[in-house]
Amino acid sequence: MAYCFMHIQKVKSYGTLTSKYNHNYRIADVKNADKENESLNEEIICLPNGKTYIDVCRERIKEIEKNTGRKVRKDAVLAYEIVTTFSRSAFINVDEWKKANEKWMKETFDKAPDGKSNVISMVYHADEAGNVHCHTLVLPINEKGYLSARSFINGSKEMTKLQDSYAKAMEEVGLERGQKGSIATHKNIRRLYADLNNLLENIPEPEENESALSYKERILEDIKNMRASNLRECDERIQKADRRITESYMKQKQIIQKEADDMVALAHAEVERIKRENIILEKKMNELQNGNKELRLEKMELEQSVLDLREMQNQLNEYCKRRNTELKRMKLLQDRLDKLFATDPEEHRKIMDILNHTASKNRDDTFFDNR
Repeated sequence: MAYCFMHIQKVKSYGTLTSKYNHNYRIADVKNADKENESLNEEIICLPNGKTYIDVCRERIKEIEKNTGRKVRKDAVLAYEIVTTFSRSAFINVDEWKKANEKWMKETFDKAPDGKSNVISMVYHADEAGNVHCHTLVLPINEKGYLSARSFINGSKEMTKLQDSYAKAMEEVGLERGQKGSIATHKNIRRLYADLNNLLENIPEPEENESALSYKERILEDIKNMRASNLRECDERIQKADRRITESYMKQKQIIQKEADDMVALAHAEVERIKRENIILEKKMNELQNGNKELRLEKMELEQSVLDLREMQNQLNEYCKRRNTELKRMKLLQDRLDKLFATDPEEHRKIMDILNHTASKNRDDTFFDNR
């Protein structure tokens, strides 16, 4: 089986960037590297002429702050260093593997809205003990133009998806995904190389009169002791990792429980607030209903008053008609009396006495002119 491997490390300081640059570009002395093979190394994605990781990173951060109007946090993840390799026993086309790595890196991490590549460097190493590998430096600039490591890798699930994606891309060169959940790290592998180099440099010379078999057994015993020491160290690291995982689990559990308690308390408070508001609304509704009843009663009273006024208006109109009729009759009678007065004053006086007497009985004003 031929496996592909990918290790991702956060870079959170310019000092670490400098260290990575010095190692990847062989500015610093690399103990497990063979200088005779250094010419086999290759810069696949090149930095701008004369610039370092820090130069490019600072330039991009200035552009980010200018474009977004926000300062990059001091504790922000500046970059990711991604180390990729494959089983040493794998028989593949290394040039095709390099191209596949470059393609996957750009497709996965080139999200910056200004169109610039987030993959600022990829260096191929063939001079170190172990298998060939690539060091890629990526700036985590997301689609909105912010420096945001969480936009690319946010927890173990996202890391697993990224590992799956890389393995899928490497299938075209004949590689499979490495073991899921492996506890091996890049540091452990480098430590192993260092121990092997140290052992090779310190192989003891055969003692005087020591047979080849005894010498072999002594060397094997040393290797056995080194292996046992490494196993003990691995066990200790596993135990420490288990303790950290347990502590992290308990801490996360407490945080989640506190958040849940806070949410329940907020929910209760919100329920109580809604209940109080409902009581107030019910009171207002009752007041509005009572007000509506009073308005309906007032409306009924007004309608009855209007009806009464119309009835009175009708009665007044009827009275006016009758009064006008009587006035016309009395006017006609007055005209006749005036004529009678002109022709027969004595008869006129008698008639006037009778009329005034009748009016007096009816308690009405004397209408006729007593001439």
